[in-house]
Amino acid sequence: MLIIMMGLTGCSEGSNEVANTQIEETQETQEMPIETAQVEEADELEVDGRVKMIEQEQVFLEFPAIIEEVYVQEGSKVKAGDVLLRFSYGDYLENIESTKANIKNLENEVARLQNYINTYKAQEEAIKKELELRKYYKANDADPQLSNLYISLEAAQEALEIAKEDYIKTKEVYEVGGASQREVEAAKQQVNLKEGEVASIKNNIEVLKTSNDLRITTLEAQLEEVQTNVKASDQEVAYNLNGTQIKLAQAQTDLANMKKRLVKDNIEGDTLIALKDNQIVSKVKCIAGTRVSGNGNTLIELSNEDSLIVELEVPVEEGSQIEVGQEVTVTSEDDEGETQGTVSTILQKVIEEDDDYIPVQVKLVSNTNGFLPNQKVKAKIRI
Repeated sequence: MLIIMMGLTGCSEGSNEVANTQIEETQETQEMPIETAQVEEADELEVDGRVKMIEQEQVFLEFPAIIEEVYVQEGSKVKAGDVLLRFSYGDYLENIESTKANIKNLENEVARLQNYINTYKAQEEAIKKELELRKYYKANDADPQLSNLYISLEAAQEALEIAKEDYIKTKEVYEVGGASQREVEAAKQQVNLKEGEVASIKNNIEVLKTSNDLRITTLEAQLEEVQTNVKASDQEVAYNLNGTQIKLAQAQTDLANMKKRLVKDNIEGDTLIALKDNQIVSKVKCIAGTRVSGNGNTLIELSNEDSLIVELEVPVEEGSQIEVGQEVTVTSEDDEGETQGTVSTILQKVIEEDDDYIPVQVKLVSNTNGFLPNQKVKAKIRI
């Protein structure tokens, strides 16, 4: 019995040693998570970066104006329809009206020069037409007035022959006592009258022919004068007309462009508005009173909040550890708040005088911290 009890006692002491060893190992094991956390912290790469926007919109005016009031500031969030600024453009509107007046004057000048040329040409054509007609009449003895006179002459000559025959018969009857001396004299007067009519018509024919010849000579002189005037002034007038037409076309183009600059989707009356939702005002480059030249200089920069990324500057020696998809925690420079993201793009190495680095772009899950474009941030990349 004694031997057995001693054996049991020996076993009990051995068990206690084993138990004590297990307790110590358990305590060491419980301290291990602290060492594991330290390893995880060592697997985070801390780098600096800057917030950027992939999609940016430049807001500007294409005509001279004065900024009257700016309704947003850098960091403001805007949606479609929100008013960004108000402007006045009275001088530009006056310029449009002045251009309209200039176009009207140029149109009148073009019409005047065209009428000047057309007048000379019409006069030349009229003279040519009449001259050709009169020459044709002369060559073919086809003047309507002469034709009428020839008809009248023929009738007068026939009447003269009848009067002569009547005079001869009356005279023969008188000789046999069948007619009186008065009847003979009356018959003779008829002959004289008809001869006078024939002579008068013949004279009219000669006068008309002479008049036509004179008219032809006059028309030839007029045609020569008109053609000389046209030749002398045609080149100058044509030059002036061409120059005026070019000025008119340019003024019309200028007016169309001036009006077109006023018709933009983001212009409502005298205000500029945002056209999209979820936009952030990244830059404001004007204040009330700013005079805008209208050359397209940016007044406000808008960024699409959904396109916000963080671009980190990873040292070249650490670049081999970076992979697309790695988780990133981003904080502001003053360590306020955390925003989660993932590595989306690894760009080519940038060589600078100070140091070389690899740009790494991070896509944020959401912009919970309200990061703004160009804001400096800090980041931890889990590698």
